[in-house]
Amino acid sequence: TVYMDGKGNMKEIRRQIKEQEFHKVYLLTGDESYLILQAKELLIHALVAEGDEMNYAVFEESKIDMQQLGELAMTYPLFAAKRVILLDRTGILKSGKDALIEIFQSLPETTCMIICEPEVDKRSKAYKWIKKNGYVGEFLKKDQTEKVLMRWVAALLAKEKKRIRESDVRFFLERVGDDMFQIKNETDKTVKETIAKANAEAEKIKAEGEARYMQ
Repeated sequence: TVYMDGKGNMKEIRRQIKEQEFHKVYLLTGDESYLILQAKELLIHALVAEGDEMNYAVFEESKIDMQQLGELAMTYPLFAAKRVILLDRTGILKSGKDALIEIFQSLPETTCMIICEPEVDKRSKAYKWIKKNGYVGEFLKKDQTEKVLMRWVAALLAKEKKRIRESDVRFFLERVGDDMFQIKNETDKTVKETIAKANAEAEKIKAEGEARYMQ
């Protein structure tokens, strides 16, 4: 998969994965939900073995029992290097407060907590703790400038061995807009249509060749 963002968060996360230098707490935030999703999946893929449900816990849009979370966070993983806890849009940075910081401070090296929140209070103790001791990846639409999106589209197509002119990329973005989910969907559709057209042309040439041979 091709990842690109205007502030280099993806590049830094990929570096941490390559070097196996993981933080105990990750906060993925901002209004660019596509990049938050990609960063989250990148980390989970690197930290959790496929099918491992013993060492991977997910909390989504739900109220968290802080005692249960604390006990889970302190539990060492079974037959794995890391225990991963995903807190996705739970509002825990607002609701957890001091109890959450106590959990952060007590986390063993074997636990990794990934928190995904579109909006955060940067004045809060929890945010400041993560900023200082963990990793904050902030993904904002305003950072995905036309130049960044153009490079991303070109990279997506290059991965499929397709080239595109700069003027065509600009026209494509004017038509599709700046929503990254929409851009990715339209790019995938364009690639599939191009491949289908090429296959149809190849079949046509082959059929014409066989027809001539039969004559």
